[in-house]
Amino acid sequence: MIKQLLAAAAIGACVVAPGAQDRTAFEVTSVRANMSGQRQASIQFTPAGDFTAVNQPVRVLLTFAYQIPLFRVEGMPDWFSTERFDVVAKAPAGLTVEPLAVVRGLLLRSLLEDRFKLKARWVTKEMPAMILTMARDDGRLGPQFRRSNVDCETAIAAARGRGAGAPGAPAARVEPVCQLGGSSGGNRAGQATLCGRAVTMARLTEGFSGVYQRPVIDRTGLEGRFDFDLLFTPENLGGPFVAFGNLCPVLTGDPPSLSTAMQEQLGIRIRAGEAPVEVLVIESAERPAEN
Repeated sequence: MIKQLLAAAAIGACVVAPGAQDRTAFEVTSVRANMSGQRQASIQFTPAGDFTAVNQPVRVLLTFAYQIPLFRVEGMPDWFSTERFDVVAKAPAGLTVEPLAVVRGLLLRSLLEDRFKLKARWVTKEMPAMILTMARDDGRLGPQFRRSNVDCETAIAAARGRGAGAPGAPAARVEPVCQLGGSSGGNRAGQATLCGRAVTMARLTEGFSGVYQRPVIDRTGLEGRFDFDLLFTPENLGGPFVAFGNLCPVLTGDPPSLSTAMQEQLGIRIRAGEAPVEVLVIESAERPAEN
């Protein structure tokens, strides 16, 4: 059941065309087919908004552009997964880079529309989903779930300052700041950790959506930001569970399944159900002309 975690931004209830937002586009882009046959791939955004992708399939660019997991995308042509591309793109001068995820998404959407002739639309569909509710009738939080009053704008700026090392040096792995962290392995083989600092319930459901590979709907009624630490045993021990690049505190014990851990440690119950979900439908796309 454990699948690769993909960040997924919340999408509004109204159905809009993907290009309906204010258009933000790269100044210069280079797109070339990668025929190397290599498995190594990379993707990078600079603080100024410049973008580089090496040996990436279009489906990866799509998930970054629309900030949704692939299970919420329909109609992708096969070559979105089988063919790979190198992309170099320069952001416009003076680009406003906050919030980062939104601006990066707008830039990549424009790139897909301009170079891959992508046409897509949002539709609402009733889909299998996981539903979050409070586990206790009194609404009490679990022992590993705590309210947070962190000012995320100040905390993120401070974290960026601490993470600035020598040019070319690997980024330091630190506890998450206003985001999620975690990885498979936990403290020993067969364990997994998931944690967050000053995260909203919307961000938390995005993380669980990646784990369950289906939409996760929040019906807890909780508002504000929270800190949490979750230690559990994945149901599929062989499945991938991608590290966020942030370390979770070391937790000890014999962890239960994810659903049991959520109930015991967070005070949240998760169950299978159905819900209306926004799905991105690919109507058409073309292989890009190289430049």
